Amino acid sequence: MFRTSETSRLLELTRELWSSDWDEPRTLTRYARLTVAELVASKEPPPAPRPASKKGVLGRD
Repeated sequence: MFRTSETSRLLELTRELWSSDWDEPRTLTRYARLTVAELVASKEPPPAPRPASKKGVLGRD
């Protein structure tokens, strides 16, 4: 479960492209909303226990 922040930001992402075939540069603009959230509860199971270490092929364990 996430608790979202009351604050969000609108981002303007602008990219300018130029080609020798064009008379002028082309500008592409996209918008995105950024919202921050904090993880307050998780339903993930705890990590599984690690298996006992076995002696390696070279016997260096």
